Amino acid sequence: MNKRCMGCMEQYDSGLEICPYCGYVEGTGAEEAIHMAPGSILLDRYIIGRVLGYGGFGVTYIAWDGKLEQKVAIKEYLPSEFSTRIPGQSCVTLLGGEKNEQFRDGLKKFVEEAKRLAKFQNESGIVKVFDSFTENETAYIIMEYLEGETLSDRLKRDKVIPEDEAVSMLMPVMRSLETVHKEGILHRDIAPDNIFLTTNGQVKLIDFGASRYATTSHSKSLTTIIKPGYSPKEQYDSRGDQGPHTDVYALAGTLYKMITGVTPPEAMGRNAECETRKRDPLMPLHKYCKSISQKRENAILNALNIRIEDRTPDVVIMFVSNQHTVYPFKRQSFMKELDSEPPAKRRYGKIKKIDLYHWPVWLKVGIPALMAVVITFGALLATGVINFPSLFTEEIVIPDGIVSVPDVEGLSKDEAIRLIEEANLTASSEGSIESKYIDAGVIVLQTPTGSSYLEENGIVTLMISSGNGVVKEENGVCTVPYVIWDDKKTALSKLKEAGFDKPVIEEKNDDNVAAGKVISQSIEAGEKVEKGTTVTIVISKGSKSMKMPNVKGMTYSEAEKTLKAMGLVVAAQYEKNDSVPENTVLKQSVKDGDNVSKGTKITLTVSSKNNTLKVPYLTGVDKASAVSQLEKLGFKVTILEGESDAPENTVYAQSPLPGSEQKSGTSVIIYVCTASNEPSLVKVGNVTGNKENEAISTLEKAGFSVSVSKEYSDNVAEGVVIRQEPAADTEKNYGSKVVIYISRGVQTLTVNNVVGKKRSEAENTLKKTGFAVEIKESFNSAVAPGKVIKQSPPADEKLKKGGKVTIYVSKGKQKFDVATVYGMTEDEARKALAKFDVSVVYDGYSTDIPYGSVLSQEPAGATSLEEGSVIRLTLSKGPDWSDYTDTLPSEVTSDEYEITEQTRYSYRDKQTTTSNDSSKDGWTQYDSSWAWSEYGSWSGWSSSWVGSDDSRQVETKTVTDKEAYTEYTYNRVVDKKNGCSKKGFVYFCINAAKYNYKSHNGHFQKETYTTRNRLSANTAFNKEKYFCNCGEHPYYITGYLTSSGDKWYNETSKYYPAVTHTEYRYRERRKIYTYYYYRWDDWSDYSENEVSQSSDREVRTKTYYSYRRK
Repeated sequence: MNKRCMGCMEQYDSGLEICPYCGYVEGTGAEEAIHMAPGSILLDRYIIGRVLGYGGFGVTYIAWDGKLEQKVAIKEYLPSEFSTRIPGQSCVTLLGGEKNEQFRDGLKKFVEEAKRLAKFQNESGIVKVFDSFTENETAYIIMEYLEGETLSDRLKRDKVIPEDEAVSMLMPVMRSLETVHKEGILHRDIAPDNIFLTTNGQVKLIDFGASRYATTSHSKSLTTIIKPGYSPKEQYDSRGDQGPHTDVYALAGTLYKMITGVTPPEAMGRNAECETRKRDPLMPLHKYCKSISQKRENAILNALNIRIEDRTPDVVIMFVSNQHTVYPFKRQSFMKELDSEPPAKRRYGKIKKIDLYHWPVWLKVGIPALMAVVITFGALLATGVINFPSLFTEEIVIPDGIVSVPDVEGLSKDEAIRLIEEANLTASSEGSIESKYIDAGVIVLQTPTGSSYLEENGIVTLMISSGNGVVKEENGVCTVPYVIWDDKKTALSKLKEAGFDKPVIEEKNDDNVAAGKVISQSIEAGEKVEKGTTVTIVISKGSKSMKMPNVKGMTYSEAEKTLKAMGLVVAAQYEKNDSVPENTVLKQSVKDGDNVSKGTKITLTVSSKNNTLKVPYLTGVDKASAVSQLEKLGFKVTILEGESDAPENTVYAQSPLPGSEQKSGTSVIIYVCTASNEPSLVKVGNVTGNKENEAISTLEKAGFSVSVSKEYSDNVAEGVVIRQEPAADTEKNYGSKVVIYISRGVQTLTVNNVVGKKRSEAENTLKKTGFAVEIKESFNSAVAPGKVIKQSPPADEKLKKGGKVTIYVSKGKQKFDVATVYGMTEDEARKALAKFDVSVVYDGYSTDIPYGSVLSQEPAGATSLEEGSVIRLTLSKGPDWSDYTDTLPSEVTSDEYEITEQTRYSYRDKQTTTSNDSSKDGWTQYDSSWAWSEYGSWSGWSSSWVGSDDSRQVETKTVTDKEAYTEYTYNRVVDKKNGCSKKGFVYFCINAAKYNYKSHNGHFQKETYTTRNRLSANTAFNKEKYFCNCGEHPYYITGYLTSSGDKWYNETSKYYPAVTHTEYRYRERRKIYTYYYYRWDDWSDYSENEVSQSSDREVRTKTYYSYRRK
């Protein structure tokens, strides 16, 4: 069974705890508490993995798209300035108040930008955006996941990339930028760490639109939008004039880094150097890369010009102007200049002392009318007050209320504040910046610069050095970082990085430190203390607010005095009004009772009896015309001359503001450019090999400022210059910095213990300490891949700086192909898998694979795995449950076998039958019974006597043999009949059975007629036909009861009784016997079906057994 790695989203054996592909340890939590936990689910579709990167505005995770079955990258909108996340929860927690609104403004832009970027699916030079959605109270962008490395990783390894390869590499990026710029989208964060080199050779720009999401119109955060060396000056201002030229600067900075291996100087630092020392610290590329072509060097340097007006305007499209900036001449696009023949002309930009309209308002500690103040002090590049004759040749003096700004760069923080306040100005903290060369607590930059002019109580902003970065805790000892003037979040981050627990935080008001920034720290920076020591930091609540007084009705001088005493800046404009005395305050720009703080500018509207004059707009007008216009209108003119990037002898600032109403005779200050900022180039001398003092003297005489850095050297004696930057014969601006590196002699260092650390961590640790690192890799079954097995020299030995330390890095367990061991015995399988950790379990039955042989394996054969990986073998237990048997084999015991018992049943049923037979083969008689049969048929009637009994039924009847009768006898004489053939015979034919007759000789016969029917007198009786004996002559006898001849003549009667006899018939029946028999069926086969015993069924049981190996 496999599981998915939250580090690389590959699948691997669920029995492993460390991913064999990326080394991710299962169960590793989120890198930061505010990140989503690995394994979190979005939209029931995306599985969140480890963090790929994060910054001030959001987090990017690797993820798995369960629907499309592919890796993706998911960016979560999570600006830390406005939101956070409670550990263990998915939903984002928004901070209250204004920050909630700021978060939602940024969220809307985040989603909008994603939708716009999703249109560019066919652009090969930018990462593809698939989708965006909102969940967990924030938003997410789904992007393609890229395999490979960043350009930053490549540069760490290769240091530099050849010129042609570098330009070719960025061409797809530049072409894609052309498309997105047309849609009004900027990247704002182009740098080597946001350019990705894929494994298939593509180059893509990632992390699109970062600053757009993080910085809204409300936000004041710099951390998410500034990349020192790659971010141009306008990007330091949330309202700066950003456009395609912003991305051009970053692209050029990236090419500069690729070709030279050196990160360009930070833009604000360049700007400060140009302002104060009239030189640009950006070195030409040929100083690092001798072979670079002129066209490429000019194109890159033109694109890195500080001023937008001097910079290459776009990547591809030729621009003449944009919404805010008018370019003084047409220029080619960056891509065209890179391959221009002849090479594009080098444009040396001019640097203003201060960008009056674009300096960030928030950097001025929330002063409501700051831009007006900035314009008022105007002459930030002026080196002093220059008095010159006006058109009327009268001497011009500096007006009241204007003071000279002291030069405090290079002074300590407290000293700088003291001098500024002594000049009736207000010092304000801008922030801190790391510096390798300037000690912590020293002022690096001031605005406006020294010797400039500013209205009384005006604000001078200061940038302070925080020294050379944070030193991490080592062996229980923590070095206190410099956190003064850092914002609270940065201070806490630095302290945490240095190994300190959360500090004690106190708060108080401070006129010089902006709200939310650190005023002081309890332990001085650089001190080493034991881990666990508590540091107290004091956070500013901002300048203590004051209630604006009501100065309406006062004279202007009274009001001015009152307001200036409060530390406020006062300006006047006039309005004709005859109803109040002259110079009476009519209006005030801040209502009475409102809160104000030191340095706030208050504009007072003052009455005038005369008509007022509107101050004309004079910026860009030549000095003579400006003076003429003002004097014609009736104003007095004060001219302050100084350096500017404006055309020479023209006005570059003025005070009061143009458009304001002033009285006739008011003095208007105009600031006139008298010098160009075009750098003058000086060749740097070769001081390598000189002693420190000699080298400094040589370079300073040539007009350079010198910075000294000391380092150990194996070859150069202590106190001697090892090398210099820039190199000898390099042309640099007059006054620019040259760094000389002085030898401290040979340095020996203690070798760090890196055994057990990750390769990158070990390598970085040793290199950071100062050693060269040699890496050797070998397989090792005991040490995780990528971790150090051993090192040479061992830890704690002394080795000269730069000496080689060899670290032996584990490649993990060596991989071997897994043999297919199906069907092998356990011993055979273990021999075939000798390189692996074989885990055996008996967990399957098979009729084909004998007991103890391999039934299955995981992983399968032919898989390539590290030595020692676990191979799980499932061994056969032999056949599954046996057929049931009534006898267990002798080898089957309960120790080794599972045995189940089953009661089986056999039965036989009793059959019964009946028969009339008294015996029946195969049957047993158990009873008998009888019953009479039905009677049979009646016999015939017989006169023989028959007796009756239980078995015979007799019937009798009396049979009359002869009925009783009375016989009547009638006598007659019968004559011979005529015609008889026997005539003449003695006897006549007589045929009458009923008649008694008597033959007579002759013809006559006496007949007696006997009948049982008495005849009535004279009634003939029935004629009967008779025949003579001859049989031929019938004759009929007719009887009459008469005594006439031939007639019956007498009657006699006799009674005869009836003659009878008895007749018998009978029918018989018999006893029928029924015999009852039974017999048993054969016994049935034994069956698991339970049956019950009864009178008609016999049951017997037997125990059967089934078994299988445990």
